[in-house]
Amino acid sequence: MTPLPNKSDLYDTVFKFVSETAFALGGDFVDAARKELDMWEVPFREPLEADSPEDLKARKEEIDKIKAEWVKKAKKKKWGEEEEKEMVNEFKKKAQARTTEYLLNKFDHFEESAEFVKTR
Repeated sequence: MTPLPNKSDLYDTVFKFVSETAFALGGDFVDAARKELDMWEVPFREPLEADSPEDLKARKEEIDKIKAEWVKKAKKKKWGEEEEKEMVNEFKKKAQARTTEYLLNKFDHFEESAEFVKTR
């Protein structure tokens, strides 16, 4: 029976995998998909428990303003909820495709690293 690998060996491999994946998911894929679609950029701000209904309404108005400016710049002749929904769905597909490709490549590397750790 093969002894289990030392926890620290496996921990380093998993930690690196999770860290790199989280970093890539948090920015690279979203930015690339957004730029490819020439989509508006809304800076992320996590809602806080302390946010009042007025704060949330102001944030929604801020986002709506950003989108309206984007529509003007992009010179969209026809733009409504349906067109926005289509663009958001396309954005999700592109970000998901990049994520899937990235994770498949990472899992291949992760399997190689796990095999290495097992044999040490």
